[in-house]
Amino acid sequence: CSQRFGRREMIVTSYSGIFVFAVLSSVVQSVGALIGIRFFVGISIGIGQPAWLAISSEITPYYWRVAMSSAGQSLFVLGEIYIAFIIIMDDPTMQAMHWRQLIRLGCMPACFLAVMSMLFLNESPAYLAAKGRHKEAKRILDSMRRQNQAEPSNVEFKVVEAPRRQESFAAVMQHQMQVVFSRRLLVPTLVLMFSCLTLNLAYFGCLFAFPQVLPTLIPEGAASELLVGALWELPGLAMGMVLGLTATRKTALKFYLTGLTSFILLFIIGVNNHRQHHYMMVVLYIGYYGIKCCPSIGFVIVYQMSAELYPTEARTTGSAVCLASGRLASMMSPLLYELVLSVTGHFLPFFLLIAGMCLSNLYMVDLLPETSEARMQDLDEEEPSKDVDEKVATCSMNA
Repeated sequence: CSQRFGRREMIVTSYSGIFVFAVLSSVVQSVGALIGIRFFVGISIGIGQPAWLAISSEITPYYWRVAMSSAGQSLFVLGEIYIAFIIIMDDPTMQAMHWRQLIRLGCMPACFLAVMSMLFLNESPAYLAAKGRHKEAKRILDSMRRQNQAEPSNVEFKVVEAPRRQESFAAVMQHQMQVVFSRRLLVPTLVLMFSCLTLNLAYFGCLFAFPQVLPTLIPEGAASELLVGALWELPGLAMGMVLGLTATRKTALKFYLTGLTSFILLFIIGVNNHRQHHYMMVVLYIGYYGIKCCPSIGFVIVYQMSAELYPTEARTTGSAVCLASGRLASMMSPLLYELVLSVTGHFLPFFLLIAGMCLSNLYMVDLLPETSEARMQDLDEEEPSKDVDEKVATCSMNA
């Protein structure tokens, strides 16, 4: 949709939908209505993420795109800290929480961001140039230059006439899906889809599990440990940024998967032995904090790869396909956790399952191309896009 309607419109629609449907879900009186409305909350989230990935890559100089991705992911941590704070204010023991009030308070940032996006968010100049809207692209480039207090520079770029073909939405989508699942990109797409699935299952599965698990392991202060765990995501984002700037994408992926697998195993060992040996509580805490830290590295690298792997004409669609597998995992993770818990009678097999998926994903990384180099080649092959991207980089350099 962002390829057809624009990045800005999808982001504004996403924030607005999250707020409206979240408020509606807080007043329903039946489980069926709650499930139906929360489905549209998920739809609203889904239409915003690919647009954000696209506009983030298109308005940021190439070298700083991983840093931009890391900064964007840090806002997720800020949201998690906000949620942990309102939970502490509602019920520190997390045993008798008022879920309707928590949902209403939880969607307030979406309302604020929707208003801010309507007022201040500009459309991607690269998108406008690709659509033949050159005057608007030049105006936004000049606005970026002034906002970043850059030196006066020429914002003219090579004008390439946009294609006059009028294709239906279905035809455009069919062409983009053919590119995403072409012979050259099929295996990398499937590996990235599995990577997104594993990453989101690990993150959101643990996000669902820890509020239930921690009160049994740490009777006093479980809610505060959720807040501390959220803060441990910030070092993960910093490590993701450093790895993205200094190492190859595949090396960074292997680092995150190896670390997450190791910390899950430490957590399992600590849970099994913390009552017999006091020092095992230290192992438990190390495992818990590591589980909260490592996925942040994955979010920076995996999502950036999903934006770099595909050519410009199918970049949004390719990212959306990868993100969709991740959203599927995030929706299924609570159900999977409850299923494993009901079948085995314990929560540890769920963590063991995640560790096994991370280990499997680790062996798949070598099937991916090195997208940092591939992205450079893609820009070199697309001269019209290169011109406007260079202007965007110039206007953004002093940000």
